[in-house]
Amino acid sequence: MINWFASLPNFSAYGTPTYFIYLLLALVPLGIGLYFGKRFEWYEALISFVFIFFMFDGQVEGTIEKAGTISLPIGRLPGSAILRCIDPVHGESAITHYEPLAFCQGLTLLKIHLETGRTHQIRVHMNAIGHPLPGDYLYHPYFDVIKRQPLHSFQLSFSHPISGKSMELYAPVPEDIQKLFPSFFAETLAIKKESY
Repeated sequence: MINWFASLPNFSAYGTPTYFIYLLLALVPLGIGLYFGKRFEWYEALISFVFIFFMFDGQVEGTIEKAGTISLPIGRLPGSAILRCIDPVHGESAITHYEPLAFCQGLTLLKIHLETGRTHQIRVHMNAIGHPLPGDYLYHPYFDVIKRQPLHSFQLSFSHPISGKSMELYAPVPEDIQKLFPSFFAETLAIKKESY
């Protein structure tokens, strides 16, 4: 298990989300490799070899009692360059798996596994089944319980492109989400301490 992601420098104080900075650090050299083609042939091998598995913590309104899968195609909302919607005719395949972890004050904490990676996939899918994300300024601008969209990528798993070694990166759940489910996270932290 590798747990160094949380110790990386935090750029959020400068107005830019940390995850965005590291995404750029990953994509810029990749883009250079693609641009120069044969000079960086190993980038092509990397793209075809690496399978990335995302696991999210997500908080939605309402109670979801059972695990499930949402398989609804997502496309661009007509007339908008940003918004997405469920589009059975022109949309691309989108699959989201979810599992409830905890309930508190009309909210559900979900573990979410993305089988596809469409733009705004979690936000659009959860909204489509009647459980929107509070604090989502685009699809559900309700900020009474949290001031941002409550999504957090806590696990990233993939095979190392060179060695083939299985890699797992973890990032702790932010405090503003933990505070909404205090009993669940208190119990989780207690279990972790006992295991050390």
